[in-house]
Amino acid sequence: MKTAGFRVAKGQGWTLRYAEARVRLAQADLEKARDLNRKHPNAVPAGEVKAIEDRIALLETLARDARDRPHGNGLSIQRASSRAAAARAQAALESARAARRIADNAVTDIDMTRLELRVEVTRLRADLWDDPVMVPSLIDEMQVQIEQLHEQVQDLSDQLEILRSRTTANP
Repeated sequence: MKTAGFRVAKGQGWTLRYAEARVRLAQADLEKARDLNRKHPNAVPAGEVKAIEDRIALLETLARDARDRPHGNGLSIQRASSRAAAARAQAALESARAARRIADNAVTDIDMTRLELRVEVTRLRADLWDDPVMVPSLIDEMQVQIEQLHEQVQDLSDQLEILRSRTTANP
């Protein structure tokens, strides 16, 4: 494929289009959440709205990187992803602490411990990506990406369980 007088690597256009489409989808998700809250106040908790906003910011960074560095952006993507993950983990911990201030049994001790450990892990990962001495090899980058994918799948599983518990009656 040729663009503006230079050869574009096969698939490069798709990468950028995919990144930009993900931004638009997240923006539509945010608009849906806000619309639902306009119709039914607090139907979507503020923490979930914030998480969507944070996701949009991350996806915009990834799209910008895909535009600016079409032949490779792994390190900047990992840095942005790790910072966003650390911010989400911290927000989840703060939300759980706030819930416990309202009702002591709102979040179990083990869940609090897991949230605190997730904050530590995500902060350490962000520090790793920011340390120039620790710039990883491509294999190291791939391993971290696999670990992040695993964490994202676990987060989705946790969210599904929360949604399931909201929609079913406990015996």
